[in-house]
Amino acid sequence: MIRAPFAGRVGLRRISLGALVTPATEITTLDDTSVIKLDFDMPETVLGALKPGLGITAKSAAYPDSRFTGKVAVIGTRVDPASRAVLVRAELANERDLLKPGMFMTVSMTLGERADAVLAPEEAVLARDDRKYVYVVREGRAVETNVTLGRRQGAEVKVLSGAKAGEQLVVAGHQRLRDGQAVKQVAGAGRQP
Repeated sequence: MIRAPFAGRVGLRRISLGALVTPATEITTLDDTSVIKLDFDMPETVLGALKPGLGITAKSAAYPDSRFTGKVAVIGTRVDPASRAVLVRAELANERDLLKPGMFMTVSMTLGERADAVLAPEEAVLARDDRKYVYVVREGRAVETNVTLGRRQGAEVKVLSGAKAGEQLVVAGHQRLRDGQAVKQVAGAGRQP
C-alpha cells in the first residue's frame, strides 16, 4: 500500500500489474486541483503597479464562454534579461474542477486604473512633431483633436484627455484626411473608444 502525502486526485496508472518498479519509477500522478497556480509574464514597465492581491481574469480555449478569476499571489524577484519580463504567479479557485494543471490560459488584469478608462485603437492615434492627436468624428466631419496618452494595452492605448467615451475615431485613411473634412463610416469599420 502506498500512502499519499496530501489529499488530491489520482491520475492515470503508469505501470502494469507485475512490472518491476524502482524508487524513480512514476506509478501515477496526484494533483490537488482545488486551487490552480497560474504563472505568466508581465513586462518590467508595469512592475511598479504589480502587487500581491491584484485581481486577474483568465480564459481558456477549452471553455471559451467561461471566465476564471483569481488574485496575484507572488511576484518574481528577477527580471528576465532577454524578455525584460517578470514572472507572476496567481491563484485561481477551481470549485467546478474545470481547470487542469498544464492548461494554457489568456490573462487580463487591471493595474490601478479606472474601469471606465477611455481606450482607443492604436491605429487611430497619429503623431506630428511632439504631439499626439486623433480625428474625432463630429457631425459627419473629422475634427483633429490633441490627446494625452497613457499606458498601452494590447492593440489599444489609454486616452487620458482629448477624446471621450463613445466618440467615433477615424482608424484608416489618414493620409488624405484634413481637419474639418467630411467623412462617412465604412460598413464594419465602426470602433469607438
